[in-house]
Amino acid sequence: QLEKFNNRLIEYENVLQELEYRDDNIYRSLFGVEPISKDVRTAGYGGTERYANYNNLSNGELMKSISVNLDNLANRLYTETKSLDLIYDLAKEKIEFVACVPAIIPVRETDLRQITSYFGKRTDPFYNVTKFHKGLDFALPKGNDVMATGNGVVEKVVQNNHNGYGKYIIINHGFGYKTLYAHLSKTDVYKGQKIKRGEIIGKVGNT
Repeated sequence: QLEKFNNRLIEYENVLQELEYRDDNIYRSLFGVEPISKDVRTAGYGGTERYANYNNLSNGELMKSISVNLDNLANRLYTETKSLDLIYDLAKEKIEFVACVPAIIPVRETDLRQITSYFGKRTDPFYNVTKFHKGLDFALPKGNDVMATGNGVVEKVVQNNHNGYGKYIIINHGFGYKTLYAHLSKTDVYKGQKIKRGEIIGKVGNT
């Protein structure tokens, strides 16, 4: 029975070893996390006195071997559980990150007539000199819906602005991303409001 028990322990150890390999070489690499060192994974409980009560038994060596393997297996399982908890938290954060990144245009494609100006250097339409344009300009009829390009929180709503943006909204998406929606004819959100990607936040305008 002890031999069978020991063989089952070896089988479980092989399964755990496969999980550890996947954790270090697949799951952790996906999220840019360093593998767990072999020393941490195989750290035992230490001290031979822990198993001294088996010394005088006829099958003492086998009992000691099983106990050592069981203790080491328990330690490795605990380490792997904590590692998978970390991977789970990273996965949740990655899902949130993907939802927050500005990833759609802020108007419906069926409404869009054209993109009139792209991000980057361009000839300024007012001064006829080369300037850096820090946005995308969309041409479509006044009053059409403007949508959030990613999940976030409304950071700023401005109704009267005279420095070129007119009515505008700023959404903080987190993870270092913010978007500004300018020249609106109407704003439909308030500061501090939580926004989902695709949610209508205002109307197209020329302010």
